[in-house]
Amino acid sequence: MSRPLRVVHALGWYFPESSGGTEVYVEGLIRHLQPLGVTSTVVAPESAPSTEDYEWRGVGVHRYPVADAPRRDIVEGRPHRDFAAFANWLSQREVDIYHQHTWTRGCGQAHLSYARSLGLKTVVTVHIPSVVCLRGTMMLHGAQACDGKVEVGRCTECWGQDRGIPETVRRWQSRHHTASTIASRLAPLPRLQTMLATPALVERRQRDIVRMAAEADHVVAVCQWLYDALAANGVPSEKLSLVAQGTDISSAPASTRVTHKPLRVGFIGRWDRVKGIDTLIDAFRLLDASVDAELVIHGLPADADYERELRCRAAGTPRIRIEAAVRREQIPSTLAGFDVLAVPSRWLETGPLVVLEAFATGTRVLGSALGGIAELVVSDRHGRLLPPNDPLAWSLAIADLATQRNQLTAIPSPRSVADVARETRAVYDALTH
Repeated sequence: MSRPLRVVHALGWYFPESSGGTEVYVEGLIRHLQPLGVTSTVVAPESAPSTEDYEWRGVGVHRYPVADAPRRDIVEGRPHRDFAAFANWLSQREVDIYHQHTWTRGCGQAHLSYARSLGLKTVVTVHIPSVVCLRGTMMLHGAQACDGKVEVGRCTECWGQDRGIPETVRRWQSRHHTASTIASRLAPLPRLQTMLATPALVERRQRDIVRMAAEADHVVAVCQWLYDALAANGVPSEKLSLVAQGTDISSAPASTRVTHKPLRVGFIGRWDRVKGIDTLIDAFRLLDASVDAELVIHGLPADADYERELRCRAAGTPRIRIEAAVRREQIPSTLAGFDVLAVPSRWLETGPLVVLEAFATGTRVLGSALGGIAELVVSDRHGRLLPPNDPLAWSLAIADLATQRNQLTAIPSPRSVADVARETRAVYDALTH
């Protein structure tokens, strides 16, 4: 193909109002695909009632409206209102590949199906657990890592626990799927209808994964555990690739590192319970006064109640400092200012990107022994893997590092976004040749 390959990247949120991991991934991928002969356009929903077109860092972005949905539309999986605005825009583009990066009502099955109906080659990249896991964390009953296989009985009980459904009810539902679904249609109250529809929603997730695999010409997983979960749910191996995440931060030479006294442990991330910041704060509160260590938290707005709770918990502990959120361009220098980055997540991360960024700046990592963190961090070499939700284990590890700083020596060179782009271009080429 002599002309540039034309790709539309579709996702549920985008800059400037949203700057999460998927948005960062897509923006970097687009930038590094350009010298490989790929021109890109972004399409994403927004809550405004009309369409909008603008440029973000030289790339065209189209926003289409997605209105609030009635409960019945959500339960039955109907396309969002104003879907025609998306369909009309896409049908008028000259496109070779439609590449979808999220699986939400505003950018999900209906959008992929429509792209397929236009005869476009279709790629889906799965970035987060919720594509497979209704609970959204891939933690079975919130306590242990799950293999991701969607099973109606098991998932009904697990998700029901997360939704606050009484144990006796969710156990009955897990054994009597059809009866629960019928009861949901007869229930007098919307809340009761939704609760009883849990098995039907799990069954729909099973069908959605199968349909996604059928309508996507290729599916990309960004970490190994997510690849394994997709395979377990029936995505054919010939359609499935692992393209692990990368970072744009250049690796810093070891000679530029500054050792701090006290040991500076840092956190960068959302004020969200799944991020486990409470485990970190409690670990520092358990430290003996003789341990020379401090904690610096740079939290991003998310759960205001959780943030208030933790600010109160940290108050009166001088060695814990809660600082302002950092902007994207400040992340390298902020990470370089830590001796250790803490990632105490209590869910299966698909990266997280901040671990790769820490390695690029020569910063070691204390992380939960879960998901993508466990894939990136080799314990007792360039970091430590610790049990999630265990402040005592974290406290002991921090005290150990504070007294024996040289025990972790090797810092790996992380993958780059350029690596991601080259592997993605190879996926595109396989579809178009």
